[in-house]
Amino acid sequence: MMQGQDWEQVVFRKKQPINREVQKFISEKIPKYIENLNNYKSEETALKRFDTQFIKDVINARIQKKWTQKDLSMHMNVSVSRINNFEQHKEVYDAQFKNKLNNILFR
Repeated sequence: MMQGQDWEQVVFRKKQPINREVQKFISEKIPKYIENLNNYKSEETALKRFDTQFIKDVINARIQKKWTQKDLSMHMNVSVSRINNFEQHKEVYDAQFKNKLNNILFR
């Protein structure tokens, strides 16, 4: 007849209510955990960004070459949005990306 069919029975069950011990744990521990996360120093978790002066130099070099962000992205083989994020200081530091910029704009 029909080969390759999955005829296993599927059984749907209601969710079991949460155990009281689990509810107690959630009500006591989770708010403390969230508070600890909020108090964690943001400087320690901040991602490294590109130097502002380097970004300005890249923008000036791009403008001197009369390139748009799209032109630069084509030369670097990256997306336009990545160049846009870089110029808006939203890009996380990436040594390979910086080397590509240096090779293309400052050689």
